[in-house]
Amino acid sequence: MSTMRRFCFWIIPASLIVLLLAACGSQTAQSPDTVPASLRPVATMPPARFTAVSAQNTFTETVRSTPTSAVSVSDAAPAPDLSRGATVYNNRCASCHGDQGQGVAGRAEPITEFELSYSEFEALLRTGGSGRLGNEHLFGPSAVSPSGMQALYAYVQSLLE
Repeated sequence: MSTMRRFCFWIIPASLIVLLLAACGSQTAQSPDTVPASLRPVATMPPARFTAVSAQNTFTETVRSTPTSAVSVSDAAPAPDLSRGATVYNNRCASCHGDQGQGVAGRAEPITEFELSYSEFEALLRTGGSGRLGNEHLFGPSAVSPSGMQALYAYVQSLLE
């Protein structure tokens, strides 16, 4: 082998190894004080907080194992807010069904004549009565929240009394 070939055979791979080592740089940790402020990471959102699955299962088991006699009255779901239900009714329903649910001639029949369970009431308003009542009775979760639907139902029930 010629001298030039031996030279290239050893020098080129050795040069590549030196370049790779130089490119990798030092792997020593730097303290935050030595890193320039312009290169420090900036938090863009708060850190996420999740409950571990094992903790969720433990909680569920605790709730299941609690006897019903141990549940206090304060643990029961709060009653729906009638004033909120009235607001939803006045904004969405009163123009056709009347201020007290009595109906408006030529627009809509009275709602005080109907007695529906909550699930029937919600299904009627979420689906528009499966389409037969039209789009004006179609209130998806973005139009009326689940808690708003409960408040509306409670208010309509108060009109029936």
